[in-house]
Amino acid sequence: MTKQAMTTRVGPSWPVLAMLATAAGLAGGCGMSEFLKMHLSTDRREEAQAHWNNIRGGVKTQMAEEHLKAGRLAEAERALEEALAVSPSAPQVYVLATRLRLEQGRLAEAKQAIRRAAALTSDDAEVPYLRGRIAEHYGELETAAEHYAHALQLAPNNADYLIAEAEALVGLDRPIEALALLEPRTADFEQDAEIQRLAARVSRLIGLRGPAVEHAQAAVRITNSSPMTVAELGEMLSWAERYDEAIDVLSAMLESAKQDSSKDEAAPPTISPASHCLARCYLETKQPGEAMRVLRRVVHRGEASALTWHLSARAALAMGNVDEAAQALAKRGAIGPRDAGELLFSALVSLRRGRADEALATAKQAVALNEQDAVAQCMVGEAAAAAGKTDEAREAYETALMLAPEMPAALNRLDAITTKARGQTR
Repeated sequence: MTKQAMTTRVGPSWPVLAMLATAAGLAGGCGMSEFLKMHLSTDRREEAQAHWNNIRGGVKTQMAEEHLKAGRLAEAERALEEALAVSPSAPQVYVLATRLRLEQGRLAEAKQAIRRAAALTSDDAEVPYLRGRIAEHYGELETAAEHYAHALQLAPNNADYLIAEAEALVGLDRPIEALALLEPRTADFEQDAEIQRLAARVSRLIGLRGPAVEHAQAAVRITNSSPMTVAELGEMLSWAERYDEAIDVLSAMLESAKQDSSKDEAAPPTISPASHCLARCYLETKQPGEAMRVLRRVVHRGEASALTWHLSARAALAMGNVDEAAQALAKRGAIGPRDAGELLFSALVSLRRGRADEALATAKQAVALNEQDAVAQCMVGEAAAAAGKTDEAREAYETALMLAPEMPAALNRLDAITTKARGQTR
């Protein structure tokens, strides 16, 4: 065989290569090496198949995503299995698998899926975010906060990641850090009401009345005065002891809801909580009649709760209607156990009705819930004294003064008992 023949069998001649290179340049501007790789590789069929599999996997993943968003978990599961079959190395498939497993409550599998996703990609912010959610499910708040911080670092303009990290910090009893994280970003998310609402709640946890109200007001503006955000603003104003402002906000909201109900529109679920808050504000501003008017509307709607009857009793007593207060308290007692504050109020009503023994028994129930409550001890003394049990009254007042040495009521009552005893011994 001649040298020329051997050259021909080994591969294309240089003139042919030159022609191929020219064709490659004319076809797409790519270099000769790329053209040769594309057209002369023995693996081009496998590469084409892999490319097609990626396309199919992407389509299946998108279908699974749509099913998951719509709550069609069975359909999402089938689409996910098909995506995994054709694209077993695509990180987004495992991200979606994690979300689906979380929705299904299959935490161990979710943890396994997100580990696989993390091994395949390092720049997808959803991966650390989902790792944070899984950590929260396992009660690992510190780890969750770290994952959320990483997610926010990768995607600083994602509000969900910001909220998740702030909530994790609150859960770790680090509200100051949470607020320091949120407040500088409120301007970046000026149309996100949830961030403002969270900032308001965290401010309240810290005891910052002004910022709490300001953030709640911002949420109202963003949501165009939605009932939920208005109700929360009213509650925040009440907590800040800005009762007149709270009354203005809540009464306007409830009047609007009343008009909507007259048009056969469903009342929002915030109506009763807002009504209770408004009634408390009226009581704090010495307007028990207005409070009772609001509470009777709650009863008329068939939404009366333990709080409704307790506030009704307070309003009735403030109006001088002792028997009506007692009736409201009876309805409250039929609903369930009462806390110490409710028991003390009930004892007070019993005293006003001249039922000292009943008041004493109720006050002792309050003490049983918390023996360190000086007010409850003082109420025991008050009821015991009214029942003619002087020694028991003296002991209760002394206990109250041990718990709160400067308590005026206990000091005055104990002094009166002592003075009376001295007068009787002369």
